[in-house]
Amino acid sequence: MLTERRKHKRFPHGGVVWFGESAVTLTSGTVADVARFGLAFTCAAEEQRPQTGQRLFIQFALYPDASHRFHDEPGTNRIGRVCRVEELPDESYRVAVNLDQPLPGLH
Repeated sequence: MLTERRKHKRFPHGGVVWFGESAVTLTSGTVADVARFGLAFTCAAEEQRPQTGQRLFIQFALYPDASHRFHDEPGTNRIGRVCRVEELPDESYRVAVNLDQPLPGLH
């Protein structure tokens, strides 16, 4: 079970995320969940995994959940700092990122 570290509610997601040190060097992963100032995603072990403290350019689409609590244009872009990287049993990684700007509609 995850220990809650975020100040804002998490919303499950499941979409594709593109991340890298710039918009030119993007690698794909899968969004686990989003919060107002945070994002968690998984990435494959064979990809170059982000490091704690690293700044990342992140691109993904926000889709409304069943209660239509949030939405945004496809291709949401954010910059953030990696605050945690955890190795998962399947040898992939779960990466948590603190975003510099809040995601719209999430409280």
